[in-house]
Amino acid sequence: MPRLERGRLVADILAGAWRPDPTEPDLPENDYKAIAPILARNGSGGLTWWRVRGCPLGGLQESEPIHDLYRHYTLTGAVLEERLVEVVTYLRAVEVVPILMKGWSIGRRYAEKGLRPYGDLDLIVSPSDYAKAREALTAPGRPLVPVDLHTDGHGMHELADRTVAELFQRSHRAELSGTEIRLLAPEDEMRLLALHGFEHGLCRPLMLCDVAVALESLPPAFDWPLCMGGNEWHSEGVRCALGLARELLGVSLDDVPDPWKEAPLPSWIIPSALNAWGAEEHYLHVLDPEAQLGDFRALAKAIRLRWANPIEVTFRRQAPWDNRSRGPYQVADFVSRSLGVLRRLPKHMIEEREAKRLDE
Repeated sequence: MPRLERGRLVADILAGAWRPDPTEPDLPENDYKAIAPILARNGSGGLTWWRVRGCPLGGLQESEPIHDLYRHYTLTGAVLEERLVEVVTYLRAVEVVPILMKGWSIGRRYAEKGLRPYGDLDLIVSPSDYAKAREALTAPGRPLVPVDLHTDGHGMHELADRTVAELFQRSHRAELSGTEIRLLAPEDEMRLLALHGFEHGLCRPLMLCDVAVALESLPPAFDWPLCMGGNEWHSEGVRCALGLARELLGVSLDDVPDPWKEAPLPSWIIPSALNAWGAEEHYLHVLDPEAQLGDFRALAKAIRLRWANPIEVTFRRQAPWDNRSRGPYQVADFVSRSLGVLRRLPKHMIEEREAKRLDE
C-alpha cells in the first residue's frame, strides 16, 4: 500500500478518537491490518483502541498490542501525574515556580487518561530561576522523572515571540491531587501545540490531535487576536495547523474568526503530513548517524530517515508558508546538517578510539 494511502487511513481512524464516545470506524479489515503496526509505533495506540474497542476490528489479533498500549498509557499516565506533583512540590521547596507545557495540561482534556501518552515533563521557569532549577533537578534526592526545562533562549522555539514574563503573567492554575499546577494561558497553549508538531514534521499524528482537542475545549472567552498576535511567520504556521486539523481530523473551525480559517493551505502540506503518518519508520526510531559509524548500512538508513520532510524543514529554516517547492530548503537543510556531523566526526572518532583503548 502506498505511503500516502496509509497516511489517509491513519487520519481516518484517528478522526474524533479523542472524544468520549467516538463513532465506530468505517474501515475495511485488511486496511486496518495494514496500518495497525504503524498506529502502535507512532503513539496512537491508545486513541486507536478507544475507536475500535466496540467494533469487530477490536477483536482482531492486530488489536491486541493496540489494547496493551492503551493499558500501558493509562498506567504510565497515572504514574506521571504523581511525578508531576512531586516535581512541582520539589521545585517550589527551592523557590522555583514552573509552568507545565503539554503533557498533563492537554492530556487531561482527552476522554481517557490512556489516550494521550507522554514520557517526560516540559516545564517553563523564569530566566532568573533557570540555573537554580537545573541544579536542583540534578542533585541527589531529586524526583526520578525526566524533566525538560525551558526559558528565554532555551528550548522556546514555538513561543520565541513571547517572553517568559508574558507567559507567567497570562498563566492560570489548575489542581492535581490537591497541588496547584501552573499552566499556560489557553491562547499561548494553542500556539505552542500548533507549532510543536511542525517542529517535528508532524511525525506523530498525536501532535495534531492535541490541536484538535484544544480546539474542541476552548474556553468561552478565548482571545483569538492574542493567540494569533506576534510574529507573523509563527502566526501563519498556527493558521496552517488549524487548517490541517480541519482537513485531516474533521475538526470544526466554526469558532475561529474568518481571517484565520479561510485562506487556503500550502499545496504541499497535506501530502507531507499524510506521508509522515504513513511512514513505517521515522528517525526517532533509530540512533543518531554519529552512533552508526561502524555500520555502513545502519549509517545510510539513519541519514536517509533524517531527510527533513517539507513541514519539518519549513519550521527549521523558517521558510514561507506558501506554495513554493520545499526541495531547495530540504537540500540546504541536509547539507547544513551533514556538515555539522562531519565537523564533529574527528572528535567522535578520537573518543571512540580512546574508549576501545581503555576497554583493552
